[in-house]
Amino acid sequence: MRFLEEIEGEEIKKAVYHSSLGNRDFYKLALVGDAVLNLYLVLKFYDKGNLEEIYAMISEYKSNKALYYAVEELNLKELLVANTNQVSNYIYASMLEAITGLIYLKFGLEGAFKFLEEEVFPALERNRGKFRNYWEELRKRERGKIRVSFYEENGEFVAEIKIKDGVFWGRGKNKKEARNEAAKNALLNK
Repeated sequence: MRFLEEIEGEEIKKAVYHSSLGNRDFYKLALVGDAVLNLYLVLKFYDKGNLEEIYAMISEYKSNKALYYAVEELNLKELLVANTNQVSNYIYASMLEAITGLIYLKFGLEGAFKFLEEEVFPALERNRGKFRNYWEELRKRERGKIRVSFYEENGEFVAEIKIKDGVFWGRGKNKKEARNEAAKNALLNK
């Protein structure tokens, strides 16, 4: 990553050494990065729909799951230094926000936006199918004409979505994932 190559080794530690190791800057930088990412996405999606649709897109692209997939694709996972008991998608997402915050402080808003536009956003786009909120899309399309039920099978949750055109199922490790997968199946098979 071009931007990270221009940051001194000691400086980058502020964004990749987790607070579990005593780094007080990690979440402060993540807070700055989150704000920069939010502004970038607001401007990116400004003309893409009404206010509700813009909020939904921003929420999707800023989710911990989305940022985790970007970290994974950009091969940034190995940069994180943390207490191994603490590592989660949330911490990887926070690290990407912290890196964004550090880039903002070093290169200004233009540099941070360039980093997001050239490196992070393309990774998010390529992985959108993994974090896209199909459930919200289906709810908007069907406007309350949906019935959802859940059951467990072989340690997984199964969601069953009934709409006038049929019944659609999805599986996941939790109800939210199962429901989103069922909504995806409903949208893709209509």
